[in-house]
Amino acid sequence: MQTITDAVNSGNSQSFSYDNLQRLSSAAGGYGSFAYTYDKDGNRLSQTHGTETTTYGYGAASDLMATLSVGGVQTQAIGYTADGRITDRAEASWL
Repeated sequence: MQTITDAVNSGNSQSFSYDNLQRLSSAAGGYGSFAYTYDKDGNRLSQTHGTETTTYGYGAASDLMATLSVGGVQTQAIGYTADGRITDRAEASWL
C-alpha cells in the first residue's frame, strides 16, 4: 500500500514508501513524517519523526532489542535469559 486517500478530509490522507526488501522506510500524513532504517537482519535501527530520532540497540549475535534511546538519550535497557525471556526492563528513571 502506498497511499490512503481520504476524500472527505485530505488532511487524513497518508503515503508510505518501502525499501527494496519491502520494509516500511517512510510514512507521512496528518501525524507528520516518519522515516525508518533497518540492519541487514531486518531489525529496525531507527525511527525519525520530525527532528526526533529513536534508536534501537540489539545484543551481540542476537535479534533481541537491548536498548532504546530517544534523542540520543537511553530511555530503556532490557535484559534476557539465555533462552530469550525478558528478565528486566529498566526505564530512564531507573538507569
